[in-house]
Amino acid sequence: MLKYIENRFDLKERLPNSISLDMNLSDIGLDELEYQEMIMGLEDEFGIEFYDSDLANLITLRDVLNFIISKG
Repeated sequence: MLKYIENRFDLKERLPNSISLDMNLSDIGLDELEYQEMIMGLEDEFGIEFYDSDLANLITLRDVLNFIISKG
């Protein structure tokens, strides 16, 4: 999941440090459109669906990973 996000949004170029699972989603430098693209891409990549109520609980990348695992 991290590789997908890193590669899709060129995060290595945007962020001075490597990304980690404990980073807040707000800290990875995505604007609103990119955030929506990330969610839709993860839905396609992992065959899951995020609902608005799910998104409210996703604060860190670890939260996203745990959500994906729980749906798999």
